Amino acid sequence: MRDEAYDTFYQLDMTHWFPSGRRRILESLIQVYAPQPGQIADIGCGTGANLEMLAKFAPTVGIDFFPQAIAYCRMRGLSRTAVAGLPRLPFRDGAFGLVCAFDVIEHLDDDQSAVSELLRICRPGGILLITVPAYNWLWSQHDEANYHKRRYVRDMLRRLFTT
Repeated sequence: MRDEAYDTFYQLDMTHWFPSGRRRILESLIQVYAPQPGQIADIGCGTGANLEMLAKFAPTVGIDFFPQAIAYCRMRGLSRTAVAGLPRLPFRDGAFGLVCAFDVIEHLDDDQSAVSELLRICRPGGILLITVPAYNWLWSQHDEANYHKRRYVRDMLRRLFTT
């Protein structure tokens, strides 16, 4: 992502209708499917707005590949953050009851290795919650500006979890 985009995301993450609305949807899913998840990992935590929501459920760790993203997390007072990236995360196998990757894997050349790593750090019986952009016919300048490699359909995602 371009450096200047972090300034924009930091400002808009809490107020713009899209991230705010999606966060409410994700929160309701967690309330139903993982109300007491134990430790939570937010992989690709960006500027930290989702970390604040996730912290309502359990102790949360945020990881992002970009140091500038982690700097914005710290500006929000989120100290359990670190710079790291997929496909190699600094956690033991099964360390988390809930592993989140919101709009992350579409940025990576090897999404299969990324999903394998996310599953590795998720405890048996835990939950992996990911979001991705859908449908190539929706490809736009937004995808280009955010360095997306692909958009997904259900069968593409299913294959990542069955191979």
